[in-house]
This record gives sequence, C-alpha cells and structure tokens, in this order.
Amino acid sequence: VVGGSSLVAVAYFWISISGVGKQFTFLPDWNVVGGDNSRFGFALLVPMCVGFIHLLRTRQGRAETIWWSVVVAATFGTTIALGFRPIFIGGAVALGLLLMTVAPRLEGVRIPALAVVMVGFLVFLVLAIFKNFGFVSLPIPAEVSLAHGASWRITRDTLKEGMGRTLLGSGPATFPYDFSAHRPETLNQHALWLLRFSAPASEAARLIATIGVLGGTAFVFLLVGSLMWFKRSRDDRAGATTVSLLSRGSLSLWLAVFCMFFLVPFGTVMWVYTFMALAMCEALGGASGRSLRTTQILFDGQSQRAVAVSFGSMLIVAMLVVLSVYLGRSYAGEVHVRMG
Repeated sequence: VVGGSSLVAVAYFWISISGVGKQFTFLPDWNVVGGDNSRFGFALLVPMCVGFIHLLRTRQGRAETIWWSVVVAATFGTTIALGFRPIFIGGAVALGLLLMTVAPRLEGVRIPALAVVMVGFLVFLVLAIFKNFGFVSLPIPAEVSLAHGASWRITRDTLKEGMGRTLLGSGPATFPYDFSAHRPETLNQHALWLLRFSAPASEAARLIATIGVLGGTAFVFLLVGSLMWFKRSRDDRAGATTVSLLSRGSLSLWLAVFCMFFLVPFGTVMWVYTFMALAMCEALGGASGRSLRTTQILFDGQSQRAVAVSFGSMLIVAMLVVLSVYLGRSYAGEVHVRMG
C-alpha cells in the first residue's frame, strides 16, 4: 500500500508540473499531500526508506525486488528534483539511521543493496552541505514559511503566559492565534507583513505550543516505548534473521519520522506515517519474541569490516568532493577579483 500510493503521488506530481493535469480543474494543484511541496518531499522519504528496508532482505522474489526498486528510484529521484535543503537533511538522517541499525548485524542483508543505501546517504549529505546545486529547475510555486528561530520564540512566549499554558499549551490547532499574539515585531517592517502563518517551521514547535509540556512528554514516552519494543525484538537464541532485519528497519523508520518532527510541520499523511512506523515497531517486536523455527547463520566479522572500509572510502571521497568544490569556488573568486 505504501509503495503503490507513493508511486501514484509521484506520477500525479510530475503530471501536474508538466502542465498535462491543468485541464482537470477539479484536481488539486501540484501534489496530493498538500499545498507545500516541502511536506510532499518529506512524505516521500518514508516509502523510500520502506523500499530500502525490503531491498535489504535476502529472502524475496525477483518481482518484489523490481517493485521496490521502482518505488525507491521514483521517490529518491523526486526528492532530489524538489531541491529543498531540509528534505536533503531529512533524507540523510533517515538513511543514516537505517545504516546504524542494519550495519552492525549483516545476517540476512544484501550487501549490494546496503551499498546503494550508503550511496544514497552520501548523496543526501553532499546536497545538504551544498544547499542547492541548481541543476533542476521545476515550475513549482515558491513557499513562504516561518523560520525555525521565529517559530521557537513564538512557542516560548506562548508557554510563558502562565502555568496553564506551560503545562497544557494553548490548545490543539491554535498556533495561528499564538502567531497573532506573539508575532515578531520585525515582521511588521517586512513586505510580507500581512501574512498570517498557520504553522511553524516544525511540528515539534507546534506541538509544544499547543499541547504544552505534558503533551510533549507523552510523545517522548512514545519514543521510549518503541525502543522498549526493539529491545524485546532482540532474540539472539532464535536467530530470526528476516524478522530481526524488519524490526531494526522499522525502528530506524520510526526514529527518522521522529527526527522529522524538528524539520517540517506535519500534515495528515505524515501523522499516518508516524503511527504506522510505531505500529510496525510494536508488531515486529512482538513477533520476534515468539518461538520461531529458524536457522542460525554466523559471520566472522569480515563482512562488517569490509562494509565499514567501503563506507569509509565513500565518505572520504565525498569529503574530497566537498572540499574541492569549496576551494575551487574560493580560487575562482580570487581569480575573478584579480582579473576584474
């Protein structure tokens, strides 16, 4: 379901920006997630990670491999084409967490697929450092949103109104009122002073402002609960390699979604993904605790060292590329100044 819906969303997005979909006036513009293409890009990171998790499994047929390869290629290519730096940061965080949870134990993991995950992580990391290469220019509308600093200042001022605000917040879906009450004074001198923002720069700022410290603590307990289920899923005696890989992958997916709380405001789709990832952690964690009939596979550590060396080599190459580009820009600027 996740893979199929993501392909439909990606196809609709490309049809919309190409102009073909404009003849259907009853359809929404740009994407099926919401008006902001940044949210759409973050929503694509979840099916991309799900596709990578399935590609890492060794026990699957050719048709399943082709299907998830198409899902990964479509979602990865679309997020790169969107060109938003926060999406690149989110992608690097998501794939980095996947590598951290999968790489320590390589039983039942496809090494070529793991190498692809490493390459994807480095691509997102390099793009996040360079902010925007500018090699793709899509006809998408510009997005205007609050900065993270201004969002957290409004959240802080809202909680400082009183003990009730601190504990319970201003109430669900009331951030527009918080913005009106505590909007920055510098915004009145800006050309966009008439705008009224209905959402902050991140979902974490909105949650703390609207549901207070108690609500924020409840979400921390959700994270702790997922970690407890992951600990329960570790069954070294059974050696359930497939279930173990899926449970570790679901944990990395949940942690990635949790990190996205601090990068982008959520919509309906992202909230569905949040509880879907948490449900996957709980379901697979409980499944791993059962007595399963499995075959134990032992590795001597050579595979782990080989993967570590390969990833380290790719990381060094990426750092050299970044340094070369920055030094090249500085050198070109000096030459232009001296010749100008």
